[in-house]
Amino acid sequence: MTDTPQDPERPFLEHLSELRRRLLRCALLMGIGAVAAGFLFPVLADIVRGQLKEAFAEAGHPEDFSSALLSLSPTDVVSMVFKFSLAGGFFLALPMILVQLWGFVSTGLRARERKVAAWLLTVGPCLFVIGFLFSFYKLMPITAVCLLKISYYYGFVPRWTAESYFGFFLILNLAFAACFELPLVMIVLSAVGLVHPTVYGRYRRHWVLASVVIGGLLPPPEVVSMFIQAGALIVLYEFGILFSKLFVSRQLAPAQA
Repeated sequence: MTDTPQDPERPFLEHLSELRRRLLRCALLMGIGAVAAGFLFPVLADIVRGQLKEAFAEAGHPEDFSSALLSLSPTDVVSMVFKFSLAGGFFLALPMILVQLWGFVSTGLRARERKVAAWLLTVGPCLFVIGFLFSFYKLMPITAVCLLKISYYYGFVPRWTAESYFGFFLILNLAFAACFELPLVMIVLSAVGLVHPTVYGRYRRHWVLASVVIGGLLPPPEVVSMFIQAGALIVLYEFGILFSKLFVSRQLAPAQA
């Protein structure tokens, strides 16, 4: 395999025309995915409501669940489904969008660059999906129970709008899924020689403080999610250190041999 780009240099307008075609395809794929997500929304809504019902039971007030999610505006449900359809459309179309992205950039990359790019385009989305699913099935129920117990402790009966709760659910899961990209970023920085893995270890204590700050800045802006996301960032940072060391040691092994 030669370490040269697959395509010779082409005129700028030709690249621009190809980019436009691929962006149109991505938009079409997202549109199809959004329609599919709209039809799947009732299934997702049942799962979310089921999690919330269990959270009310764990908080000791199962009787309050029936009046917990309210619709206070004629457009609340429409707005909620629209937001979820857009997010779900991107989520469902992501594999094909990555195929379009790979088709555009791969022909101009050298052999080693193609390997790195293919690895990033494969591992990155997988980490995002794992983070989203972990948040969906583990983090969200814990957060709901904590919020309910805090509300009852201070004498407030939770009465949330469906749009606000589902919006909270969407933002929390997407933010947590983005946090799962941290180990990949650390590995890439080490792989290209910008940051040695030992540097990560030296700044471990600083990262603990930074995680709390980042957890406070990430949506949604409330204390329970802040500490949960901060804890996740600390754990992911440790994974980033471990895999960065393994990756760099594998790179150095052939040279030492």
